[in-house]
Amino acid sequence: MINFKVYNKEGTLQYEVSSKSSYCLEKYHHVAIGQNRKKLAFKYDNTIHNLVQGPTDISNETQLYDYLYSSNEGYGILKNDISLSGTFFSDHKTHNYPTISAEKTLSGNFSIFPNTTAYTSSADKYIFKSYRPLTLQNLTISGFTNPYLNIVDVSSSELTISGCIFSNNDVGVNINVDYSHNTTHIINSTFKSLKANKLIPTPNESSTFKSLKANKLIPVPDESSTFKSLKANKLKANGPRLVQSNKKVKINRRNNGQTNDTTGEEKWSPGSAIRYKGEMLYITDSSFVDNSNSYTGGAIYAETYIKTLTLSGENLFSHNISSLGGAICITDANEIIVNNGMATFNGNISDIGGAILSESPAMSGGGTYIFSDNCANSGGAIFAYDKMTISGGTYTFSDNCANLQDGGAIKATDISITDGSYTFKRNIAKNYGGAINVSNKMTISGGTYTFKGNIAKEEGGGAISTINLITTYGTYTFSDNCANLQDGGAIWTSDISITDGSYTFKGNIANTSGGAIATINLITTGGTYTVSDNCANYGGAINATDISITDGSYTFNSNIAKTFGGAIYAYSMLTIKDGTYTFSDNCANLQDGGVIKATDISITDGSYTFNGNIANTYGGAINTTNLITTGGTYTVSDNCANYGGAINATDISITDGSYTFNSNIAKTFGGAIYSYGTVDISTVKTVRFYGNSSISNSTLGNHIFTKDICYNDSSHVIFNMPDCSGSDGSAVWSRLYGQICPP
Repeated sequence: MINFKVYNKEGTLQYEVSSKSSYCLEKYHHVAIGQNRKKLAFKYDNTIHNLVQGPTDISNETQLYDYLYSSNEGYGILKNDISLSGTFFSDHKTHNYPTISAEKTLSGNFSIFPNTTAYTSSADKYIFKSYRPLTLQNLTISGFTNPYLNIVDVSSSELTISGCIFSNNDVGVNINVDYSHNTTHIINSTFKSLKANKLIPTPNESSTFKSLKANKLIPVPDESSTFKSLKANKLKANGPRLVQSNKKVKINRRNNGQTNDTTGEEKWSPGSAIRYKGEMLYITDSSFVDNSNSYTGGAIYAETYIKTLTLSGENLFSHNISSLGGAICITDANEIIVNNGMATFNGNISDIGGAILSESPAMSGGGTYIFSDNCANSGGAIFAYDKMTISGGTYTFSDNCANLQDGGAIKATDISITDGSYTFKRNIAKNYGGAINVSNKMTISGGTYTFKGNIAKEEGGGAISTINLITTYGTYTFSDNCANLQDGGAIWTSDISITDGSYTFKGNIANTSGGAIATINLITTGGTYTVSDNCANYGGAINATDISITDGSYTFNSNIAKTFGGAIYAYSMLTIKDGTYTFSDNCANLQDGGVIKATDISITDGSYTFNGNIANTYGGAINTTNLITTGGTYTVSDNCANYGGAINATDISITDGSYTFNSNIAKTFGGAIYSYGTVDISTVKTVRFYGNSSISNSTLGNHIFTKDICYNDSSHVIFNMPDCSGSDGSAVWSRLYGQICPP
């Protein structure tokens, strides 16, 4: 039985604890002393020990230990803030590092370096351990190597690290915070070339750690070296097994992130610079460079209680390496805030989440985020295994890579983006989503978005891949994105709904379908759209099963499909209502529908211009089974195809509206219209045909070639030359009635 008593300065007993365990004694010791700053002595084993006052200036190791330790019991209380100078621990003795159990500030320009013969014991060691608020200022701590050492270990409400340098330490963790209500401030500090290798076994041939040791836990080369080759090779050599793209990644919190590998002892190596189990972590004007960790968070691992990570000023996370979250790994829902400053994540590498891995990150604050040259097997810059939200601020994602799976820049289950300015350039994914891959739903509202030069190498969505995409308002530019082998040069999704906003799709390419967009269901309502120079096998710009377009202003220019639908290919139904539409210089290079190919087309009201479009076979502008138009104004000119220079359809019904077909050319039949069934223009208000021609068969329908035609009021149907006179051939040719010459 151990007796522990605490007295005040008058000698009155304040606390008395009896325990069979020295651990309990240590625990009560710290609690008792920390609760009342007026206590001046404690009693241990019936011996009263005075609390150490110590000098205010310490210049050597002996003075430091005399100050931090009380008698020879191994405990001490800091009663005054002290200033340190000189070099400490360079020739330290075999005793443990000090425990700090009072609120203190350690400051001064001094450095702490290890003795190379230290650490023969496997017991956990610390340089600074505190159960009360602690501030470290202007310290340099460098060169420690021990998997059992935590440089700073805090179990208190507050920790401040200001102006400190932690470098070249290969330890359990440099800063460990384990208190649920803690708030930590990291200010103007540097964390460089740190490693967290606590109890890591030597891997065998079957171990999933093999590639980690070979390719990750090494200093990252400088810019003059071959580091750029990592992007090209994408960690493919001996890469670890990945979680499938449709599954969530979970970190084993109960076992502190340790694996199930039984080749060695228990192992966890979280956050080489910081392991944080508090609520609020603030980082200001600090850098985390060249840090490495075999499992969670190359620089920072925050778990369980974390609510907010706030980055202020200019912070840098560069060339950090870890298996989960190259720079930062956070296990719970949290906020990541950049307060009108800048956070740069550059060249970080991980198996999952090249820069950041988090459960449900909420990024905000109005600051600037830069993610460049980060690489992972999935989620090149960020991996969120639940919902991710982003609001406000300026975000740049460039040259990030998902080597083996999805999301060259971002991989998430759900994502919501509101306002802000976003740029995604030259990101690459092996599978889905060159820039962003979302397993479920992606919602975007407001803001400015630029997606340029992103690539999905083997699957769909050169820029974005998701199951459900909803956009409202905002300004969007998708240019030069590519789905190298599959669908959706810019966007691949099952369902997409677009409301208002300004959209530009230019120069996007898909190997199979949808140079700009590939989807099952597309709905647009309002907005301004410029869609040009996109290319695919099917649907040069858009490929979908069903498309509904309402209102807005649309320009489709110079889009190319190798086979069907130079601009749009709808397998089933295309519905267009209201709005202003211009389709020019689009091409179906080998097959049908220079602008549109669809099974059924319904067009209501609006203003439509089809000019200079080309199809190799049927329908220079439109190829469909059933075409119904009701109202609107249509100008159809200078389109060309083998059959139906402007339109090819089985049945055509034109009701109301004003129509002009001018200078369209068919190589074979139907200079303007070629129909297998019936052309019904009986209720149209005004339709004009002039200058259309059928080159090879000038006597068989220079304007219309059809099986049957219905028109009642010839005064509203105007046919100009060539008409029924002389060698110029017929205006209308019917399979049932032959040449028809309207009066």
